[in-house]
Amino acid sequence: MRAATRRPDIFQSLIAHEPPLFPLLAGTELEPALAEVQRRIGAVVELLEASDHAGAARRFVETIAFGPGAWDEQLTPEMRETFITNAPTWLDEVRDRDALQMDLDALSRFDKPALLTSGTESAPFFGPVADIVAERLPKTERITIDGADHVPHISVPARYV
Repeated sequence: MRAATRRPDIFQSLIAHEPPLFPLLAGTELEPALAEVQRRIGAVVELLEASDHAGAARRFVETIAFGPGAWDEQLTPEMRETFITNAPTWLDEVRDRDALQMDLDALSRFDKPALLTSGTESAPFFGPVADIVAERLPKTERITIDGADHVPHISVPARYV
């Protein structure tokens, strides 16, 4: 999405599923959701800073990306290993001050078709963020995918693709 604000000329359209722009919830009636996501992210960061990549990956999957029980019930061993291997990268993203920020004024100038999606099974803070972003894009379709979570290409691939 940031690229779309900087170089809209190279885009024909934009699709985003649950952009994690959680700071957009600040100052809204959804501020409690922001506090909750910050608490969940903080718990994952603590594990990563303690070099517990496996614990952090599991916590991320079960409290941010998928939901309770997903680590054992939805992910294959290969997928779990990928989350563990990539865990330090997520820590880098969280530490990047700009990673979760978006210039909504610049985004509102993106005049190409846009699709923003969220899932009914996602953590409660993703849908409201997608709603806020959708309100700023002039040519947006906003869809909620039944049964999807934060990783719809895994949870409901037939409905997502």
